[in-house]
Amino acid sequence: KRGGRGAQLILPLTTPWNEGNLCLAFRHNMAGHHVGMLQVTVLPSGVDADHHLGQWARKR
Repeated sequence: KRGGRGAQLILPLTTPWNEGNLCLAFRHNMAGHHVGMLQVTVLPSGVDADHHLGQWARKR
């Protein structure tokens, strides 16, 4: 978050989606000199953000 700018999308996982494997598909476009990093984190309910299951990241 450079300059305090950033965005966050939170999608709650509820039954039956919280059991077994999960696939997330999305498109993204990162353009411009001001773009930093895109991060996708899996954080189950009740789990501390420091102990997340996995993360995917991409720099411009």
